[in-house]
This record gives sequence, C-alpha cells and structure tokens, in this order.
Amino acid sequence: AKWCYTTHFDAQADPIIDSLRCVSSSSCGAVLKFEPFVLHVEARAIGDAQIMLRAAAEAGCRNSGMTISKSGRIIIAIRNTLSLEAPLVDRGKLLVTHDYIRHLVKVSNEKMEENRRRLSRCYYPLPYSTSTHLLRFYA
Repeated sequence: AKWCYTTHFDAQADPIIDSLRCVSSSSCGAVLKFEPFVLHVEARAIGDAQIMLRAAAEAGCRNSGMTISKSGRIIIAIRNTLSLEAPLVDRGKLLVTHDYIRHLVKVSNEKMEENRRRLSRCYYPLPYSTSTHLLRFYA
C-alpha cells in the first residue's frame, strides 16, 4: 500500500484527483479516508481522568476511554467518530466522478473543522490547575 496524498490540514481536491491518475493506470485501488484525532493524556489520579473524560464527552468525543497500566499509569484516549472512507478506484478503474471527489473533499474538510472544534472544547472546561499540573498531554 502507498499513500498518494496525505495532509493534517484541509484537503484540496485537485491534488487528490491528480494523484489518482497513476493509480488508475495500474491494477491498484484507492480510497479517500478521513480519520479524526486521537489525543492521549496521562492523569495523575482517577478523579482527574474522570474530569477529562467528562469534558471529552461534553465536547462530543463519546468514543473516549481510560486504561490503567500494570504500573499504575492512567492513560485517557480521547476519540470521536467523525471518520469517512470512500473507495475511489478499484482495480485501476475510477469509480466516481471528479465532482463527487470534490464533494467528498468538502465533506472531509467539514469534518476536519468539527474535529478542531471538539478538540478545543476538550480543554475549555478544565480548571487551570488540572490542565497544567495533573495531566500530561502526548502528541
């Protein structure tokens, strides 16, 4: 498998369409895929993790959870369900029109914007002392 086009910012339809030219000349396939953020946070105590999970749920990230390792580390995974996956090419044959690809890119960019809003809403309900002293954020 090979990535034809990737970005962590708003997508552009024309480079995606251009990248499909090489795929459609082979026997490969191509899928347009949008995946939402996953944020991992380490909390010092379960109560702090609960505050973060509550903030995540209120921000629309209801697919979040917490794990406690054997060593006692409390890790929160904040996730949402804003994904999108659509086949574009199968066995070298373009399955959709360029207009439909532009539509999928528009929908993906809308999901990206909602993704940003949800991520920012995870931080606002946290008290200053919690967000700076009791949680460790990982990229």
